[in-house]
Amino acid sequence: MIGDFNLTKQELENLGWPKLFGGVEILPDVKFTCNSAGTKRIIDYALITCDLLGQCEIRPCFDVPWGPHIGLELALFGTIEE
Repeated sequence: MIGDFNLTKQELENLGWPKLFGGVEILPDVKFTCNSAGTKRIIDYALITCDLLGQCEIRPCFDVPWGPHIGLELALFGTIEE
């Protein structure tokens, strides 16, 4: 699940979402994903199931028509049989 959670990773963990979902968060390798009102936070990321760890990554997309957020792309590796 990729989304604008409007929460940092820690704030989402404090609510128990990753545990309820049975997964973990993966974040893009950027300093921030949203620059709303100068707050520069990472609030856009993905929740994945633990069996996808090492099988995917989240990549930033900077050339998008919306703001103040960047876009995100989820890349999956391997085949469905793996």
